[in-house]
Amino acid sequence: MSSTSARIPYAQGIVFAIPINTAMECAEQIKTHGTVMRPWIGIYGVSITPQVASYYRLGVDRGVLVTNIVGGSPALKSGISSGDVILSLDNATIRDIADLKEALESHRLVIESVSL
Repeated sequence: MSSTSARIPYAQGIVFAIPINTAMECAEQIKTHGTVMRPWIGIYGVSITPQVASYYRLGVDRGVLVTNIVGGSPALKSGISSGDVILSLDNATIRDIADLKEALESHRLVIESVSL
């Protein structure tokens, strides 16, 4: 997979890279919608690890523990609260934050394809 990158010459070799597929998708969204479309539910959360599950006595060993809700967000409007655990989104199993982000992105693509 290729990527686009930027190097800051005075920053001791620090390089920022974006996968080319991500850059192309963003460019297409800007052309179509005038902005980059990002899915957002408005939570702060942590991936549930065995240590997190044990500390909070969760009774589950996977998912995302909601730690805070953003005011006015879709999460707040839907009744999600701090302390809730997200285990799935639609038919997608959520094991950690990465799974949640991936499921949200897939969900956005479905909504976008329906609206076209």
